[in-house]
Formats: sequence, structure tokens, C-alpha cells
Amino acid sequence: MSRIIKRTGRASSQFRRTMMSRNPLVLDDVTFGFLWDRLISITDEAYSALIRSSFSPIVREALDATCQLFDSKGNSVAQAWVGPPSFIGTLPTTLKEILAVVPKEDLEPQDILATNDPWIGTGQINDISLLLPIFDETSEEIIAYAGAVSHLPDIGGQIWSATAGDVFEEGLRIPPVKLAKRGEFDKLLLDLIRSNVRLPIQTIADIYSDIAALKTIERLLKGVLKEYSIRNFGAVCDRIIFQSRKAVEKDIEDLPGGEYSSTVDVEGFESDHRINCSVKIKGKSMRIDFDGTSAKSNYGINSPFVYTRAYSVYGAKCVVSPLVPNNQGTMDVFEVSAPENSILNPKPPAACGARHIMGWHTPIAVWRALANVVPERVIADSGLPSSCTIKGTDQKGRTFVAITVIGGGGMGARPESDGLNSTGIPTVTSHVSAEVLESTTPLVVEQLKLIQDSGGAGKFRGGLGVSYTIKNNSGKPAKVAFIGNKFRFPPQGLRGGLEGAKRSAFVNGMEVSPMGMFVLPEDGTITMENAGSGGFYDPKDRDRDLIEEDLKNGAISAKSAQEVYGYHVSSSY
Repeated sequence: MSRIIKRTGRASSQFRRTMMSRNPLVLDDVTFGFLWDRLISITDEAYSALIRSSFSPIVREALDATCQLFDSKGNSVAQAWVGPPSFIGTLPTTLKEILAVVPKEDLEPQDILATNDPWIGTGQINDISLLLPIFDETSEEIIAYAGAVSHLPDIGGQIWSATAGDVFEEGLRIPPVKLAKRGEFDKLLLDLIRSNVRLPIQTIADIYSDIAALKTIERLLKGVLKEYSIRNFGAVCDRIIFQSRKAVEKDIEDLPGGEYSSTVDVEGFESDHRINCSVKIKGKSMRIDFDGTSAKSNYGINSPFVYTRAYSVYGAKCVVSPLVPNNQGTMDVFEVSAPENSILNPKPPAACGARHIMGWHTPIAVWRALANVVPERVIADSGLPSSCTIKGTDQKGRTFVAITVIGGGGMGARPESDGLNSTGIPTVTSHVSAEVLESTTPLVVEQLKLIQDSGGAGKFRGGLGVSYTIKNNSGKPAKVAFIGNKFRFPPQGLRGGLEGAKRSAFVNGMEVSPMGMFVLPEDGTITMENAGSGGFYDPKDRDRDLIEEDLKNGAISAKSAQEVYGYHVSSSY
């Protein structure tokens, strides 16, 4: 925080005078920095409570969740350090949209608000967003909101896939609603959720985990405010947002002004799609425009604008100002627009269960555009994560739904180092271990390995993708849905770096679409060969010691070393 405080000292002094008129307590910069860190630590501890108490592997192992703290106006103030950019970027919109339906005046202590509506939530129906108003016990006024988001293990409808024709096929859609009123749960709503999901125990338990996180934020925030004798928390929040925005605006001003563009091709069903991206830098503002992007799809790969904006802002902020903690000030600096009813801004009832198929390409488009002006700050294309949902019944007749995220695509090479292998960029979630998958489902992981030569060659090599094979040991046929792309358009390299390997999917050894749904026979297998990632700079400039290390580790083959890198390989390989 000291960097932000120091760089915005003049503005901070001005703000401090304003704050003094509103609050007799004036925090010096050092105390303010400590307090800011404490607020972030509150969300971190709440996130830990959520993860530790979760029942489902998608949250407990893959960490597909986050927590945030908001001020009384609904502005994001602090977030957990871990969490997908989608949840971080969408939850402020979710809070404001819910308050437009359930007014602030109608809220009481211990009310819990909830929704999974894709257009005001996270862009897909599988994630639930929960919010808790935090009241001052003396004034009985709302002083803050706590927020949590998590990916539910099931939400009914089709299994999680890219193949739905509209949002109604994707599961139970919960409008903005009070899940609890003054601490008493809405039994009808909970019964409705239980009756519409395949895994009611895990699903309801995970919702309770989200609520535990909200209560943790409430308890810890009240403790910190008491410890620091803060009587005007709103003024503290205003200062955090103000200084954060000024810091990011200063970083934008340091970039060369101009308009920079890129195009990204993405696989579709009936036809492929193109994302057109324009990044305009003028003074202290940055505008990201997706004008000219393809129209919406008839399948579940559409990205609602709330999700498109979240990942676009994430991509821009990674380049512009990665060290400033995220909050409303850092997010609102960036303007984002996409044509109505395009694949990046579809209207209801468009299917959007696999919205990341398109949405994950928005930071790639931003990075490609900014590579024209600040190549030293971006990465080459990543192979992107993939998932595979398998639904069936075990030998005892119990339903299982397995979201298999045990390996993914490589991370794009960086301008000063190789990309990371099988890394969840841009989502930053984790993988579920083979042991957890096998212990919670009748599935067996027969193979899990890095794919040699899948990383794009370059002075800095792209990260490798992972291949895995899973066997259906349930004794009955199961249904399997793949969600992955980069099977026709491989990850691109930058500045002379080469492209990475494409993604492939197989059912019983037969190649199938990595975005399709199929029957997995008894004792049948599925295999996912995840995409590698793009390289950075000319492969001929790669350090000879790094090539030798890649050969020893099996990252590249002798043939690749000789033909692509121009390296003489000894007979030992």
C-alpha cells in the first residue's frame, strides 16, 4: 500500500482535509495502510472459512470461489487475494442490481440476499452470489456489505456443458431474493433448490459455507472498527477507492496514448466466431471496445456483458497496474463496451453455461492489442483451462456429478521467462487432484501427464498442456460433457514465438468435439489432451542451457530441439 500512498500524496492530503470535516478521526498514512491491509485480511480469512467448510471439490479443491467487502453504497473496498477475476469483477454489479430489486430500505440485520441470474451474477447459472448487509449496532444503519460467490456442484437442467440451446435448459435460475430474513432461512426456497439439483447435500452445504464466509466478514469488520475507534467507515472506504483510482490513472497516463487493436478467432458450433478488440488510451483513461465482434451463438458459449467486462478489466489491469489492490476505484477506471446481442453481450434467454469459452478470450484480445505498445508487459496466448462434466450413478445407485478439472492448458510464455505448465490462466483457479476425483466418484484416472512439445517454441517457451485419461468404473453408462476450446485455433506466440499445440478430446479412443456431449459406456474412457501455449521471441535466441534442461526434463523432443531451436542434440537423447 505504501507505493499507492506515496504516489498519491498530494491528492491524499486534499482528501484528508475533506475527511477531517466529516470525521473527527483522521488516520495518518501509516495507520491507514495498516487498516487497509486489515480489511483485505478480513476477506482472506472469510475466504479460508468458505474453502475449509465447503463440501464440493469444485470449491474445496479447485478454489472456485471468492469473498469481498463493500461500503454502504455498494462499492467494492477489499477482496480476498485468491479468487477468479470473474467473481471479483462481477460481484459489485451483482450487489447494485440486487439492491435495485430489494431496496436498501427493506433490509434488516441478518438478511441474506442471493441470486444466480447470469446477467446480474457471474455470467452463468452454476454460480451463486450471496450478500449480507452489515448494520451498525448503535445507529442501526447499514455500514457495509459482505459478499461471497461460489460455483455450485450442480444446479439442475442439463449437466454443466456448452450444448444448451437457451438458459432454461441450463438449470434453476434464482432471481434476486432474500434467502434469509433476520437470520431465518426461506424454507420454501431451500426446498426448491434441493428439489432441482442432483447433489442436494453438497449444494445446500456449499451455500451454508458461503454464509459462513459472510458472517466471518461481519464479525471481523466490527472488531476492526472497534479496535481502531472508526466511527465513519464510509470515509475510510472513500479514501481507499479514491487513492486506488488515482494510482491506476497515473499508471495509464504513463502509457503511450493511441488506439491499438487485435482480433481473436474462437471455435463455435454452427460457425466460428471472431472477437474484435480496440484499446484506446487517452490521458488517464482507457477504453476497451469490442465493436465488430460476432453475433451471439445458439449454444451455451455466450458471455453476458457482466462477465465480459470483468475479464476485460482484469486483462487491462494486469498490464497497467498489477500491484494496486482491486476495489471499485481500480475497476471503474476502465471503460468497456460490446455490441448488444453479440457473443460478448447476449440478451436473455441466451444460453451461457460455458460463457468462459468466449469470455476468457477477452483478456487475450486486450493483451494482443497492448502487445503493440508494451510487449514487455503481456504474455503470449495461453492454452486455457478445460473441464469435463461426467454424470452417472454408482454401483449402489447413487447419483454422482464429477466436474473434472485435473489438468489444463499451458500458460503463455512471458517476455522474460517461460510460461508455466498446466496453469489456470486467466481464471487462476486450481486443479482437483486425481486422488480426490477417485475418492469421491466411481472414476479412475488412468493417466495424467505433461504433453511433450505442446508449449510453443521461443526464446521463452510456452507452458505445456496436460493429457489425462479417465475410466468409467461405475458399472453403467454415464453422460460426459466437454468444455474446452483451442482445438481449431491454437494459442498464438508473440514477437517471433511459435504457436502452442491444439486441444483434442477422445471418447473410447475416438476423437470428438471438445465442446460436445456424449455417452460414456461402461468401462469406457475419456481422454483430454489440453492445449499448450504460445512462445515469446524467436526460438533461435533461446539459451542453450535451457534447451538442454528441456531435453532432460522431456519438455521438448530431440527432433524439436534440432528442427525448431537449431540445437545439436547428442546421441544420449
